[in-house]
Amino acid sequence: LIIVNNYLPVFHSEAADVSSGLNKKNFCAIIQSCICILFMINYMNCITAQMPTITQEVITLIQRLKSIRKTLRLNQTDFARHLGITQTAYSMIENGNRPLAEKYIKVICSVFHVNEHWFRTGEGEMFLSSPYETEFMELFERLTPATQQYLLLMAKELLHTQEQLLTPEKKRHSRESHPQ
Repeated sequence: LIIVNNYLPVFHSEAADVSSGLNKKNFCAIIQSCICILFMINYMNCITAQMPTITQEVITLIQRLKSIRKTLRLNQTDFARHLGITQTAYSMIENGNRPLAEKYIKVICSVFHVNEHWFRTGEGEMFLSSPYETEFMELFERLTPATQQYLLLMAKELLHTQEQLLTPEKKRHSRESHPQ
């Protein structure tokens, strides 16, 4: 606009300054260039506004995501398949170009038995020891202390019974694999 305002009066008069090399053709080219530059600046501002801002929290969440996948020894394609997305979409998440949606965090924790608290904060163990552990602990905490003690006793008896039932099979399997 500054260029236009400086040279516009020249073209209101019939005599353009030929010695400076500025004529109507050059002036139009300058105007077109200025308009192109303004459009490019506007376009870049729009793109920049759409780019996600990556905080340190997001970076560490992505690092934990990669850690889960690598610990499970899965490539991006196989891991993405469990989430119901393409490898390309998953790669964009791992590279920070696409946010990790809440639903994917829930799916990852459910399917792979990942400790959600660890996934979000990095505190605790990566995996839950059992897919039933969370449900069991929620139920156990709601029981009275006397009922908790009874349940613990029953669990110990159940474990003892399981060991007795499996012991003969273990001995039989051991004899079959190591004949004397």
